Amino acid sequence: MTSSSSSSVSSSIQGHPAQGLYDPANEHDACGVAFVADIAGRVTHDTVEQGLTALRNLEHRGASGSEPETGDGAGILVQVPDAFLRAVLAEQ
Repeated sequence: MTSSSSSSVSSSIQGHPAQGLYDPANEHDACGVAFVADIAGRVTHDTVEQGLTALRNLEHRGASGSEPETGDGAGILVQVPDAFLRAVLAEQ
């Protein structure tokens, strides 16, 4: 990215000019996202471990204890194999 395109991206993100009590310098992202996958489609515990590491490295309300009475939705999404799920449900 060139410096001119970088500054135009920065100015479009900033949005409105500073006025009154509003200062665009105080703008920041409120959440983060991590995506971990094996591009070869292998199913491994290592992929889950990497996802958990990424989750621990994200700063979020639940991790900091800022709101101990509420969850922040942070977590990981994993695939449950169809055959395993059917076997578990058949037992119940």
